[in-house]
Amino acid sequence: MGFWDLLDNGDVLGRCETNFFHIYIYRDLHNSDFSEYEDSLKGTFMHEYLHYIQFVNTVFGVSYGTVYSNYFSYCVEHFRNNEKIELPLNIRTENPTLDILISKYLRLKGSKTCSIEVDKIIIEPSDIDLARAENTAVKFKGVNSKNEESDSFQFGYLSIVENMALIFQMFFDKSPPEHPLVPYHTIDIILNSLPIPITDKKLIFSICLCSLMFENPAVGFFDVLDILKANPGYDGIKLYKHLLASKIKHESCSTLSELFCFLIDQYKANIESAICSELNYFSKVFENCKSEIQNNESLLLRLIYDTEINSKESIVTLTNYYGLPLIEANDLTLMAKSPNPNDKPHLDMANLRGLELVINRFTSKDRKCPMYQKCNSMLYKDDILTKFEMSSECLDEQWKKQEVCLMTISLQKYKLDEKVISQ
Repeated sequence: MGFWDLLDNGDVLGRCETNFFHIYIYRDLHNSDFSEYEDSLKGTFMHEYLHYIQFVNTVFGVSYGTVYSNYFSYCVEHFRNNEKIELPLNIRTENPTLDILISKYLRLKGSKTCSIEVDKIIIEPSDIDLARAENTAVKFKGVNSKNEESDSFQFGYLSIVENMALIFQMFFDKSPPEHPLVPYHTIDIILNSLPIPITDKKLIFSICLCSLMFENPAVGFFDVLDILKANPGYDGIKLYKHLLASKIKHESCSTLSELFCFLIDQYKANIESAICSELNYFSKVFENCKSEIQNNESLLLRLIYDTEINSKESIVTLTNYYGLPLIEANDLTLMAKSPNPNDKPHLDMANLRGLELVINRFTSKDRKCPMYQKCNSMLYKDDILTKFEMSSECLDEQWKKQEVCLMTISLQKYKLDEKVISQ
């Protein structure tokens, strides 16, 4: 699933495909030194990078990723077990349990927008209780105080991940472009409406991070506020430590830190099943995430609270520890580099990119290759050294294409060039 950096005017600056560890920046990057980017570009990049961290370093993120990587595994199994394949794939209806799990996360998402300009939110405790009981997003009433208009919308994980990403963006770009109030400012509006408003951006960021340590982040958000109410002197680091050490009700785990480690091991296994290969680079990233959470620590929060987060040193520390996903901009594609030759991050990137291309093509009604626009735009650029040869199959039936490209290599990996495919 993609998380978009969407502006008020409808422009899109970036996107993070969290299930494939893939960031898209719809601008030129020029080079790989993120610390040297001008503020607005650095802010956009860090907005998308934060989405990547959210989905490898929180209970919600890895549980969400586990469900979708499991779905991809079912797709790969379908490829393996069937000589005839019909497109678009309809795997979810053939696997009711999987469909139930995916539907659960859709119910937790919340609204993408609200029909009015909201400056006040009315929250009924009974709606929080209902969301907790039914494991859904929380129903809110949004109000425009100027004209007294009101409308209901759903507060879910989307508001939390996007408001958190926008705050992170502002650590690097003090004046980011205008974003829609819902979902990008929902948290700010709620916290500003409290009897004692919370306006400290570092603390708000920490509240969001803690909320994502719950399997229902919207309900977890109010549980985190209860912890803060009982411990008004907490900063974000103390809040996070308190939460991770808290006891939970779970059949296999007693604390949130134990639950995270349990889930990320499942996540790793499901990804490896989907890409038909062991993870190398990202396996080490996962171990870093497990290590800090086992110690009730967060390097991310330490950098935000104790350093100049926008300094070159902090950015290098951050990206070295949590790793880098595949980064695709208008003018270049970046992959992580490691001083250890055994890490081979390019293999993880290639396997995940191949899976992304195949899944996107085989689950869509659009017959064009997902790479068509990019390949076509590069075809006549003299400064592009590596170009893939295009053919009529780029528009349809890519499994019949003879020329070598990312898509044909990916299809061959799953032996889809040997199948009978109808659509």
